[in-house]
Amino acid sequence: MKKVKKEIQMNSQFKLDELKQLRNFFEYLDEDKSGTICLSELKKTCQRLKIKLNENETFELMRLMDLNSNGSIDFEEFVNLIADKHKQEITRTELNTFFDKYDPKKKGYIEESDLKEMLSQFKNGKANIKKIMEFFDLNKNNRIERNGKIC
Repeated sequence: MKKVKKEIQMNSQFKLDELKQLRNFFEYLDEDKSGTICLSELKKTCQRLKIKLNENETFELMRLMDLNSNGSIDFEEFVNLIADKHKQEITRTELNTFFDKYDPKKKGYIEESDLKEMLSQFKNGKANIKKIMEFFDLNKNNRIERNGKIC
């Protein structure tokens, strides 16, 4: 139970039952029961999930997931990776909700003029339009695309 409490403190974004599920999945991937996922276990996981990666791509994936650069993925790194993905999904949902509200014609984008209209009701709203457009306008076409960048 102490282990579970530590995991909750480690990442309070997840509920207790979610952390238990993550722990069970991690232990399933950790075939040698070392408490970490090594490169060969990562390769097997990718194969099981039908993710086709060559040797270099698998090594690069390990490098990205292994936050402390010790050559393996521990449970904390695993949870952090899942948490980042979870945050992206939440943000994508929020972005879709935003577009549902402010893109009623379903154009799939919001133009700078639309943004000006939305932000005109807020103090200093117009002052931030350029910054918002610079950050979210990936194609530099004065539009925020529905399928564009998320925070």
